Amino acid sequence: GHHEEVGKAMQEPLIQSTKLKVFYDPETDTLSLWNGLPACDAGEVGEGLTADYDTNGEVVGVTLDGAAKLLMPHLKKRPSPEIGK
Repeated sequence: GHHEEVGKAMQEPLIQSTKLKVFYDPETDTLSLWNGLPACDAGEVGEGLTADYDTNGEVVGVTLDGAAKLLMPHLKKRPSPEIGK
């Protein structure tokens, strides 16, 4: 049915990879995810978010600028479970 197709599409990985490397540079506050495949092109896809592409135009990596500033408010401690669940 239609619902299964929607579910499959949502499980599509952002970056095709079995081994995703994560890099963080505190000096520039950039967080990078990379699947190890060579990139030949890059482009900004959102505010502070750059995607790296291979020769087929597939995403092989992403870089987030201002990562700590953006993520740390959400990573201070584990959110309390919602009441009533």
